[in-house]
Amino acid sequence: YQEFDIAEPADFSRNSKGRNAQFLAGRLAATSVLEDIGSDSFVLTTGNHREPLWPAGYIGSISHQGQSSVAIARRRDICASAKTFPGSSVSPGSLGLGIDYQVEIDEQESQQIASIVASPRELSYLKRSLPELSVAQLLTLVFSAKESFFKAAFDSVGCYFDFDAVS
Repeated sequence: YQEFDIAEPADFSRNSKGRNAQFLAGRLAATSVLEDIGSDSFVLTTGNHREPLWPAGYIGSISHQGQSSVAIARRRDICASAKTFPGSSVSPGSLGLGIDYQVEIDEQESQQIASIVASPRELSYLKRSLPELSVAQLLTLVFSAKESFFKAAFDSVGCYFDFDAVS
């Protein structure tokens, strides 16, 4: 953390070294993205819910899985002049960014999380729409899509919500 001038969250003493390394790698990925898009500040702090707090004028998302970390970011004003979607009151400039990186959920794990990640209706729809994919693959996609949505919405919503809030 010191070598890269990244603040280590105070509560990280209780985390494993692997989890701390993932956190650091995610912050390094975010720093690189911010530099690439022209930010003058590369300092990401951590919010009360352990979410990344981006420099003023920027929004982004970080994900990590195993030994890999990814990040995306953009200037907040990049979509400010875009039109709203027909029938929507959501301004494109207020939209966040969400990214999630997952390895495929295995069959045993898919049985354990199926009812948490997807409703029976969603799973039925996905099985009909993508019959070439296994249930584990479908649940991996749904999990990742919903996690990406959560990360994109968190900045506006400011609280956690369960998988059943999105379909």
